[in-house]
Amino acid sequence: MLRVLAPLLAFTALASAAPCLSLCPEETRSLSELYQDALTEGGVLNVRAGGDELDQQDSIKQAWESAFPGIKYNVTIDLSKYHDGYIDREIASGQVYTDVATLQTLHDFPRWKDAGALMQYKPAGFGQVFDEIKDSDGYYYGCNLFGWALLYNTAHVTPAPTGFIDLLRPELKDKLVMTYPNDDDSFQHTLFNLVNHYGYDFFDKLIAQNPRWVRGGSTPIALMSTSLNGNGSYYLAYTAAFGPPGLAVVDPTDVPATTWSQTAAILAKAPHPKTAKLFANFLLSKDFQAANSPSVRKDVPPANGDKPANEKFDLTAFAKYMADRPSVERFRFFIESKIGTPQGLSPLVDGL
Repeated sequence: MLRVLAPLLAFTALASAAPCLSLCPEETRSLSELYQDALTEGGVLNVRAGGDELDQQDSIKQAWESAFPGIKYNVTIDLSKYHDGYIDREIASGQVYTDVATLQTLHDFPRWKDAGALMQYKPAGFGQVFDEIKDSDGYYYGCNLFGWALLYNTAHVTPAPTGFIDLLRPELKDKLVMTYPNDDDSFQHTLFNLVNHYGYDFFDKLIAQNPRWVRGGSTPIALMSTSLNGNGSYYLAYTAAFGPPGLAVVDPTDVPATTWSQTAAILAKAPHPKTAKLFANFLLSKDFQAANSPSVRKDVPPANGDKPANEKFDLTAFAKYMADRPSVERFRFFIESKIGTPQGLSPLVDGL
């Protein structure tokens, strides 16, 4: 992935981030007040959002434009590993287009902070965000929690799977669909944990099951869904934790599924800083967080009465993995030596 380090370091002296460090106060203005302020900036918000399907921001766009008429939600969706290179180039050139980034590449935010490329700003509710997923100085913070799970066809997989070890069941050969772990660091993180738990021969045994490798974290759901009407033959996947009736979700008990906080930050030279602040407060508002359970806030309980996210999941494991880039790259090349490079169109345009 492209890294423009020298220009980023040079940018430090030019950045407009506030100098108040950890004493930076939390926002006290209401959304209505922030909205009136934002209306003076031209009526647009530019967001780079990590994702692998073009419709993944539709609900946010609808909620935003309904709540704040006259301000367009202009979002670019792509894999986070591609967004960060574009943001680096914006910063290096001094021509910043992006107001807010919400990404999976958690290792990017500390280096952007160190380079002075992020705005220091604590939205209302910042103090309620789990400490594990925010920068204490207020430069970035988790805004949504995401994670993967096992998804299986209840009519064809019995007994129900309980863990990743079930991927190796003989009757499921040719029936698995899996996201390329060398195309998405969150899937790679899970495989890293699996080979450390079961040994590297686990991956060899998984390959021997002849899974269909695909691009995109949600693509397996589309292929699994075809098996419900007799047009497909994929019965078990590791993918997003939802699906239509006939597909059931299982949280694996042998090795934890990867969970992470999609992280948000405002660029220091954002072209619409007032609108970006409104968006940050919108993302962390109780209403938004309650509608996107489990919440990143301590004071918004899970909708299903479950334990708070920081008690149910290790919210730091993926960030720690992502921070060790040499280890991530070495393991990516190991995967590539076994299954090759990811093949196929971007999941944004593959029609699945």
